[in-house]
Amino acid sequence: MLHHAKTHGVSPRRQLAELLYLWARNGIGPLEYYLLGLFRPSVPWREKLNTVSRAWYWKKVQEINPPELRVIATNKIASSLMLRSFNIPTPKIHGVLDRANGVTFDGAPLRNGADLGEMVKTRSLTQVCLKPISAWSGKGFVKVVFVRDADAIRAHVQPSGPALTLDKLCGEYLDETRFGSYLIQEVLEQHPQVARFHPTSLNTMRTWMHQSEPGRWEMFCANLRMGVGEMTIDNTSAGGIGAAIDVETGRLRPAILRGLDPERGVTLREYAEHPTTGVRIEGEIIPMWQEVLSLCRRTCSLFPFYGFMGVDVGMGKEHPWVVEVEADPHSLIQVYCGLGLRPMLEPLLRRGLRRAP
Repeated sequence: MLHHAKTHGVSPRRQLAELLYLWARNGIGPLEYYLLGLFRPSVPWREKLNTVSRAWYWKKVQEINPPELRVIATNKIASSLMLRSFNIPTPKIHGVLDRANGVTFDGAPLRNGADLGEMVKTRSLTQVCLKPISAWSGKGFVKVVFVRDADAIRAHVQPSGPALTLDKLCGEYLDETRFGSYLIQEVLEQHPQVARFHPTSLNTMRTWMHQSEPGRWEMFCANLRMGVGEMTIDNTSAGGIGAAIDVETGRLRPAILRGLDPERGVTLREYAEHPTTGVRIEGEIIPMWQEVLSLCRRTCSLFPFYGFMGVDVGMGKEHPWVVEVEADPHSLIQVYCGLGLRPMLEPLLRRGLRRAP
């Protein structure tokens, strides 16, 4: 309380009063009050009242997007193939790397370093992304560049990791993450205006879409996620930063870095410029923003059985791409966008969108 009184100019008494009121009204406890950044005077009181607790959110997700339907979006293979079958631009899948049942999309085995090397040669691959099928929040993500040395191929872990033999990559590096099966995807070449914020990570937009009325999908909020330091992922839960996007114009607000200090508790820092690259963030406009809106609506139209969903969009050089879809995106978006989710979720609950696909 004392730390935030100094850094944000809000007295401990005011923080305590808000905390107790929101705890009683919304079920937002003391830790969550700070995790959600509700102590900030820049967040309007009406938005604090509209903010939902994690427990309330996850309970309501079961009603709006029930588990038997959420698995369609959660499975990275199924959702990616569904998007591609409807001509939604999304990164190509080369195969699934798995010790027992790995296979390329040409039907060849993909279970060890020798199989991986054959796929690299056959497809003339220079770099790929490896994503654990069963993970989230960027856990276990690996980006590698293939380096050819005579007849041997090595995988150089990005951005500054070791150059490993393919046997060692499959046998040791992947085992350390304990995820088992990996999706091997192409690397998306970013639009230079988005890449310049942080070149070593794929900087994606997490957009929250909802059915404002049956069959009509609208964007409720969005933020641009960026890595910091030498990160190759942009996930805010892994230490990245997020900048809210004005859904009408595509204009960026200052980025937020959320952290935990042993002495000061939860900390939120705002950056008008990227803390690593120094590139201006606040006020910049996402290129081809209207195309992003159109792509998100097209994507969501394939999932009419959801009431709301998250669409992760990467900005390519020529057009936006859908990187992933989420049927249960995390409620921490409230921190980065400064918007409570209640006005979006309660109408969906009243409409009772639960139905079979």
